Amino acid sequence: MNLRPLLPVAAAAMLVACVDDGGAPEGAQLLVPDRVEVNWDDGFDATGDGVGAMVPVDLMVYEGTTGEPLEAIDLELVTSTDEIELVESESIEVLHSDCTACVWDAMRDRYVGWASPTTRTQTDSDGLARVYVWVDSFPPAEPLYFEVGMGDETAQVEILEEN
Repeated sequence: MNLRPLLPVAAAAMLVACVDDGGAPEGAQLLVPDRVEVNWDDGFDATGDGVGAMVPVDLMVYEGTTGEPLEAIDLELVTSTDEIELVESESIEVLHSDCTACVWDAMRDRYVGWASPTTRTQTDSDGLARVYVWVDSFPPAEPLYFEVGMGDETAQVEILEEN
C-alpha cells in the first residue's frame, strides 16, 4: 500500500492541531515581577484628582524546560482595588494640556488618556506582554497589587511606594 498520498493530509491535520487558542501548553511558566516600586510624592495621593503615575510592567510566559518564549498565551488580569487600573500599551494616547478626559502622568510629565481598563492581555512573539498600571493614589492601609492568571497558575505583582 502506498502511503504517499496520505502525507499531505497528515501534515494538514498536525497544523490544525497546533493552532493556538491562547491557552497555555503543558510546561508553560509564568514570570512576573514580585513588586514594582513607584517614585511617589504625597501630593499625588488625592483620589480621582487626575494626577498619578502610569507604570510599565512586563509579564513573560516561557516553556519551563527549554526556556523558549511562548507566543499568544492569554493572561487574565485582576486588580486589588479601584486605586489602580490596568491599561494595554496600545490603548494609551499622549494628549495635550487642553484635553478634558485625560490625566497627568507625573512619572513622565505628560497628559495621557485611554478608552477603558483591561482585564486580559496576550504574549507576543518574545513571550512578553506589557501592561501599564495607572496608580491614582496609595491608600495608607491597603496594599496595591494585581493578579496575573494563566490557566490554573496565578501570580501577584505588588505596587509599592518607593522609599
